[in-house]
Amino acid sequence: MVPTESGFYPLERKLSVLSPDRHLAHLARHWLERLADPPPFWLLGSSAPGRSPYVAFARDLAGWWQVPGTRADARMASWPLAALAVAYARQLGAGRLPQSARMWVEKTPGSERFLDRIWRDFPAARVIQIVRRPEAVLASIKRMRPGRWHRRNSLLHVVRQMAPSYRIAAAGERRLPKERYRLVRYEDLTEDPVAVMREIAGFLGIAPHPSLLQPTVAGRMASNNSSFNVSRPDPFGVLDPIERALLALAVARPAARLGYTRSQSLSATEHRIVGELAQ
Repeated sequence: MVPTESGFYPLERKLSVLSPDRHLAHLARHWLERLADPPPFWLLGSSAPGRSPYVAFARDLAGWWQVPGTRADARMASWPLAALAVAYARQLGAGRLPQSARMWVEKTPGSERFLDRIWRDFPAARVIQIVRRPEAVLASIKRMRPGRWHRRNSLLHVVRQMAPSYRIAAAGERRLPKERYRLVRYEDLTEDPVAVMREIAGFLGIAPHPSLLQPTVAGRMASNNSSFNVSRPDPFGVLDPIERALLALAVARPAARLGYTRSQSLSATEHRIVGELAQ
């Protein structure tokens, strides 16, 4: 499990204009910063006199980056992501790929928008997409960024990020091969994590080990992956009528196909706002 979000696919189009050396330099710096995650968590371990796992990782990444020059089967647009996984795996294996490794995991949100690319470059890839009630998603994001949030943020996030994700999930559950794609609802996972993780293990072809129920980061025990210490934000206390109307207009239909029916607490005023936006 690559212990941090790579951000590869959302960044890849922006970086495609760079020369190979600058492309490598940018991604290497980006991934090193994430492996030394604040406050910091040294995800590759601590350095010692004469040895730094971060220098070793950077050297491995630079080496694997060059493989497409000599191997035709590595000449694909997603190779930098594979180089990241292999470079990280070598740190786990003290300089060698662990013999027991059979698959690797990349977990950047938004990667579902690149399924064609993923399956073209990695034909054996299995995709798990997690969805959550739209109001809860937007409320959490708004609460995490109170100082930088404004109406434009709401519009851009709903239209560019959330709407495509729910459309992909609604279509994927009906049309994509069950052996390659699995949809998981966040609410189902939190209500019965044992059953859902058993299904995920079966989908991946791995044993349903108890460790799958324990949050970890880089193999170390961790608290639940939440941005909030105690209670999650109440969507109807955080989102204003315009934001709820945007959600209803852009996301309600595909979300309903996933079992997220439109909230009954939308007021008549909000319904009128949706109508005006649609016109």
